[in-house]
Amino acid sequence: MEERTPVQARLFDFGMEIATEETTSPVFQHAIFCQTCLPYRKPPEDIRRWTRTNGNSKLIVTAGEIFNPRTEELEPVSLPYGSKARLIQTFFDTEAVKNQSPVIEVEKSLSAFVRRMDLAKNGRNVATVKEQLMCLSACRMHIILNNDEHLFQQEQKVIKNFSFWSNKSSAEEQSDFFPSARADTVELDSDYFKHLLLHAVPLDERALKALSHSPSGLDIYTWLAHRLHRVNNPKGQLVPWVSIREQFGLGYTGKMSQFRRKFTQTLKMVLTQYPSAKLDETPGGLLLFNSKPPISRRLVSVQK
Repeated sequence: MEERTPVQARLFDFGMEIATEETTSPVFQHAIFCQTCLPYRKPPEDIRRWTRTNGNSKLIVTAGEIFNPRTEELEPVSLPYGSKARLIQTFFDTEAVKNQSPVIEVEKSLSAFVRRMDLAKNGRNVATVKEQLMCLSACRMHIILNNDEHLFQQEQKVIKNFSFWSNKSSAEEQSDFFPSARADTVELDSDYFKHLLLHAVPLDERALKALSHSPSGLDIYTWLAHRLHRVNNPKGQLVPWVSIREQFGLGYTGKMSQFRRKFTQTLKMVLTQYPSAKLDETPGGLLLFNSKPPISRRLVSVQK
């Protein structure tokens, strides 16, 4: 019998726990990040704007700048990307919803979250967490919800205020300010915060931890968590493969058959963490059926 990899072991262990134990502390994510997504990997330096559309929802992210006290200049930082950016944004949303406040005390609570999610196993991972924290804090986001009745549009820095400080002491270490930056507090934009309280999607933290190695896995999981319990047609709702590729095939240029194979592999992994999900893979696309959300409303009302 082959020995399981760490990823396989994590998926199996958390999948079994989710299937057999309902009690958990929910985390929350704004619905816009369940319908759209950030880049999977670091974009080229000349790419400063990212746009994703899913049905009536559109997310436009513009990379920002941060003041470097060493050079006394504003310096560009990348668009947020990858699993860590997604999980940090979920951390922000969760803290805001649970504390009913846009002001988040980051240092201790984020450190605890990073440890729970196993995001900082080595120095390189720690540096990436800090990098993504700054990228999210500096960027601007345009959130657009457009339907037949009205057009909703918000354009803001989701993180309105933030306080960074360097934790290294020697002159050599201080010269490398950005990788050593740590956050003390952040404040969410007031309009974003109000909209978040109305459109926060509850998620199972164990599933996010199990899928933390895969940004596409996180995106598929959060999409299903937001979408499945809204399906009203008893015969199911078909999402064509073309639409799925537009949403999840970020930068994929291969054949549709190759994309489907890759997507299906990731979907199978996601379903180990969402056992109540009901869907069928068909030649025309994914047929979605009404399903229990990953976190019951009873648990959400208790935890908020």
